[in-house]
Amino acid sequence: AVLNRELAVQNGVWRLMEDYASIATYYLFSFQYTVESDERTSGYLCVCLNTAARSISRQPERLLRALQDDMEEDPVFSPNAEEISAQYALAACFAHAEVRRLIAALEHSANRRLARDSARTEAYYGALMAQIEKRAVRRSADGAAAEKDRGRIEATQLDRAAKQEDLIRKYSLRVQIELTDVLVVPLPVRTISVRLIRKKEERLVALGWNGVLRTLDTPLCEQCSGYARPLLLCEKVHLLCATCLGPCPACGRVFCRICQPKCKCGAASDSTPCR
Repeated sequence: AVLNRELAVQNGVWRLMEDYASIATYYLFSFQYTVESDERTSGYLCVCLNTAARSISRQPERLLRALQDDMEEDPVFSPNAEEISAQYALAACFAHAEVRRLIAALEHSANRRLARDSARTEAYYGALMAQIEKRAVRRSADGAAAEKDRGRIEATQLDRAAKQEDLIRKYSLRVQIELTDVLVVPLPVRTISVRLIRKKEERLVALGWNGVLRTLDTPLCEQCSGYARPLLLCEKVHLLCATCLGPCPACGRVFCRICQPKCKCGAASDSTPCR
């Protein structure tokens, strides 16, 4: 029933193999992000990873609220630095993508104002260049005057480029993401073993049903580490999101970004790997 309700495999099928109660270690990474442009914006983000199933909880704040009254520090707990470092790399990659989504409105506004001011700058310098070139044509017979006009044209072009660079710096979003704390919590889960099938290929994967939230953790895309919901499978049964098994921006051919770093047409991948 859980799989029917929450596991969305878009281009393949799944078969339940077994399920059993277990304990999974969850890593909750808290990040603070700051966005600076002509104004400053900040916020917080929590990323909750189920390390056993390489999946993510979509409701980390709700999970924290449910746990906070019952949590107590384990005096014998010794953090594994290598494990935390490995999980941090995954959480940071997801956090960067999520912050990009959260600030999409700011990015859109900055791009809109940049386009507006760039158009005004181009119109101003375009009219100025037209005047200088028109005058240069009239005085082309005068060698000294023609030399001065060429100098004015070069200076105007340099000034226009400098103004455009200033606009880009003005409207660029400078984003800083910092880790604030890490919480390591063992939680009861239902481990669900599933056979994923794509044509003649198949693969056995473990999914985690969170016993506190009573929801299925979402698998992560094996290429970009984003949400793989709906889950897509390539011919080699890689777990992918819609971007990493999507059409080539140049020719429209659908291909797996893990199996092929580039499309057969030669266009570069539009998906960034994150391990």
